Amino acid sequence: MAIKPSSTLAANLKSVLSGDSLLPLLRTTPIERISTPASSDAMLEVSMVRLDALCPYLGGNKIFKLWGYLRHYLASGETRPIASFGGAYSNHLHALAYACHFLGVPMVAYVRGERCNDLSPTLADLEALNVVLKFVSRAQYRAKQDAEWRRLQGDYFWVEEGGGGDLGTLGAAELGRFLRSELTYEPGATLSVMLACGTATTLAGVLKGMSGGARENISVVGVSALKNAEQGLVRQVESLLGNVEPLINWRIEGGFHCGGFGRLPDYLADFVQNFETENRIKLDPIYTAKLLFALDTLAAQDVWPGGTKITVVHSGGMQGRRGFQL
Repeated sequence: MAIKPSSTLAANLKSVLSGDSLLPLLRTTPIERISTPASSDAMLEVSMVRLDALCPYLGGNKIFKLWGYLRHYLASGETRPIASFGGAYSNHLHALAYACHFLGVPMVAYVRGERCNDLSPTLADLEALNVVLKFVSRAQYRAKQDAEWRRLQGDYFWVEEGGGGDLGTLGAAELGRFLRSELTYEPGATLSVMLACGTATTLAGVLKGMSGGARENISVVGVSALKNAEQGLVRQVESLLGNVEPLINWRIEGGFHCGGFGRLPDYLADFVQNFETENRIKLDPIYTAKLLFALDTLAAQDVWPGGTKITVVHSGGMQGRRGFQL
């Protein structure tokens, strides 16, 4: 099935991948003022970077995490199929599949779990794009980092799960540079950037891109979408930063997983519906919903002084809404 590019990003994907910077793309991204009940009460100035608006297929943070991988693939003259991993509703696999489709590159998706009679909408999209689906047991899936296991699968160009790893931080660092340029510094002002975390690759890249001088007035807050994962995410960020010292205060909030990854309890669903009615911006239930819920909760706890400027990153993932009643 041939899908016509429906955005400037998709239509010019090869050009975007061959460029030295993603800043021209980021400068087309809408930035909108938003509010939640508690952030308004706390007199916080909240803006949202709408990465979700870049493209219905490649939008969100996925194209930024894939940028380094796909640039390397094209620049090195690779012809092998691209292979990667994910679950039945994986935003990563979905975005990678469309990127491969627009580039004319074959793809293999290793999917955690057994094949069901009724594929998820995400996997149905992949099959329609001629992606080869390979279902593996959870035990096999845990072995996906093993070099011998990968060798036995075939001769592939591997992209890490979620677009993680050092190559994944390259495009995320471009996002960090963009955010640094957008944050207007005023003496005595308090600034904060908030984004959701799954692999923490985007957070690490943003910290890299925002580095370059101590800015005590700036903090970066990652909100974990996974239960009991904050210590592991901190270690992952530190590993991806390597020798880079961001000189920016950063932390990961681990108390807003709302029951665990992929969980959407009634109170969170109600929050999403109220936010969408008030702001007319749709949220993805797995990441950005928890990010905005964290913002509202922390604002109610007076974590930030009044007048603080907060920039939240909408990381996309809208195709995942199909797995929820929203």
